[in-house]
This record gives sequence, structure tokens and C-alpha cells, in this order.
Amino acid sequence: MNRQDFHMFIPAQVETALNTLEEAGFEAYLVGGCVRDALLGLQPEDFDITTNALPAQTRALFEPRYKLITTGVKHGTIAPIIDRRPIEITTYRIDGGYSDNRHPDSVHFSGRIEDDLARRDFTVNALAFSPARGLVDAFDSLRDLESGTIRCVGEADVRFGEDALRIMRALRFSAVLGFEIEPQTAASIRKNVQSIRSVSAERIYTELKKLLSGKEAARVLAQFPCLWETLFGFSPSERAVRALEGEREAIFRLALLFAGEDAAALQRLKPDNKTYRYVKRLGELYQKELAQEQTTASGLAMFMHQNNIDVACMKALLRMHALLEEDFRAQAFPVEEAARMPLSVRELAIGGEDLLARGITGKALSRELERLLEAVIRGEVKNEKEALLKRESQHN
Repeated sequence: MNRQDFHMFIPAQVETALNTLEEAGFEAYLVGGCVRDALLGLQPEDFDITTNALPAQTRALFEPRYKLITTGVKHGTIAPIIDRRPIEITTYRIDGGYSDNRHPDSVHFSGRIEDDLARRDFTVNALAFSPARGLVDAFDSLRDLESGTIRCVGEADVRFGEDALRIMRALRFSAVLGFEIEPQTAASIRKNVQSIRSVSAERIYTELKKLLSGKEAARVLAQFPCLWETLFGFSPSERAVRALEGEREAIFRLALLFAGEDAAALQRLKPDNKTYRYVKRLGELYQKELAQEQTTASGLAMFMHQNNIDVACMKALLRMHALLEEDFRAQAFPVEEAARMPLSVRELAIGGEDLLARGITGKALSRELERLLEAVIRGEVKNEKEALLKRESQHN
């Protein structure tokens, strides 16, 4: 990687902010993830700026023209909204102690970019770039970027002691970028992993979702089973972890890891309702036996009806069985053929009004519709109105 030749695409709003600071005589650098991603050939999502301008000076530069977000001013951040895009601008700073394992107790502003980079979590995030001054690499970050290495800036125990969420971030970067965690950083993760319990559930869950979306999530979980044990109190099976390699959807990966386990453990992280219901539902269905009789269309349709399973859910369940059980043959279960049958009373050719006209009411009406549906699934009667009414009259 030739730092002299490096350049990156900078959105117009971000360029405006950089130029405003530079033209006023201040230094201004893009910093962190956007520089890392650009060097990796990825499209950055967020562009953060760091500067030697003090917050009051930044505010004075932008306030006449732009609306400002000042909620982060305590930590040196002013965010002008330029063409509807908030641009975070933070003064170079040195952080004080972290008594809560998450936020610095105090910050001290600095005039040196190197001081600001020294407080970053990992070397690959401790890079700064200015179109006017070029790339700043104070911690051999380019070396780690080229070798695909996650390494703490400074002493790992100190970094994770300052902010326990950095443990989750290290594992997430390893999974998403495909980088290896260097030995000292890895040892510190294992040593300090219990400290993530001090981090809010919402923040942990956000990082976990990103980790599970990573192309190398299986490798990371295999290398650090201590994460799952700390978060959920159990270790996923080796087969479940290996199964992640052939899957990319994070929600299904999560369901695989929870197969056979109590989903209540997941609820402690306050996941979104859709994810929790999906993981819990698939886990419960996975406990139900798929017998030989369900390899027929009618048998599978009856199983789907009795358990209120739609086609997509049935396919996911079969996929789960196939991944977790060595001899399971998902193709033996004719899902598409079963799905062509009525799977609920709503799909019958007759409805409640037809039975009401015959004097059937209340619970008896529901039972009769259910009986007729099961007869259709078993192939005993066609799903046609006349045939169903005849069947009903014979029964009564």
C-alpha cells in the first residue's frame, strides 16, 4: 500500500466541512473506519472528521450557515448539517479514565493528531487522511491492514478495560473483514470477556448482529466460544458453528446456534421482536420429530397444518435439520407439493356461513371445518364445495 498514492472519494458535504476548517487555518482529517474501508477498496458509510480546532472554534465556523447538532460537545463533537447530512467533527483529544468500562470520565483537548489516534481501539482504525496533508499512520496501521490483523492500539488489557464493547468490536471486525486477531489481543479478549456484561444489552446485540453477518463468523465463534458462553450460558455445537459457513442470513445463523436451546437466553439482549420470534419458533419446531409419514405430501401437509407452518418456515426447518443432522435428507420432504394443498380452514372451498346455513354453530362449527380440512389433506374428499357439503351431511 503506497501511502503517497492514496486518495479516496469524499462526498461533497464532507469536503465542504474539511475545506471550511482548512481555509480557517486549522488541520482537518478524515479518521477511523472511513479511511480503513477506503484503503481496503470498500465504500465507506460514515465519514468522521477530527481537527485541532476547539469545539467553540468549530461552532463559530459553521454556526452562521448550518444547523448544528451539539449533543456531543462535552466530548468535543460538533455536527453541522450540510445539505441534510450531519458531519461529525471532533477536536483532537486525550481520554481520561473509564470508570464505567464504556465512557471516558473526562477528555482533554490536544493539538496533535497523533494524540487522537493513540486513543483509538485498533490499529486498523487509527488512520487519518487529509487531502491536504495525506495519510497519517502513527501505529503501523498499514502493516496490519495489509496482513489482515486486528491489534489493539497500545496494551490490550487497558483498551478493553476502558471500553468492554471493544471486545465485541474486535470479534465483529474479525468476522466481517476476515482479519485474524493477533495473539496478545486474542488472549486479552479471553481474559476480559466477562466484562462485556457491563455493556448495555442493546449495544451488544447491535454488534452481535454485525458479527453474525460476517463472512467468517464461523471461524470467530469457533476460536472464541467464550463469547457465546458469556452472553448466553451455553456453547453452540461444533456442527452448528460449522453450518454457518454455508449460510449468510444472520437471523438464520442465530436460529442454528440456538437450535435445541432455550431462546429465553437471547431475550436478555433485547433483540427485535421479529428476530426473537423467528429464533424461538424454529427452535420449538426443531424439537418436533419429522417422521417417515411426513415424506408424503399429505403427511407433510398435515404436519404443516397442525403446527401452523407456512412454506418459507418449513423450508427453513428442513434446512436446519439437514445442517445439524448428518443423515437427514431434506429433499425427501415434498414441501411444494404439500403447499398446494389447503393448510388452513380459510383455504377450504366452503366457509362458516355454509355450515351456519345448516344449523351448525359455535364450537361445533369450528370442529366441523377442521374435520373437513383434515379429510381434504388426507385425500378423502376433494376441496370442492359440493363434495365438502356432501361429506358434512354424511357425517351428521
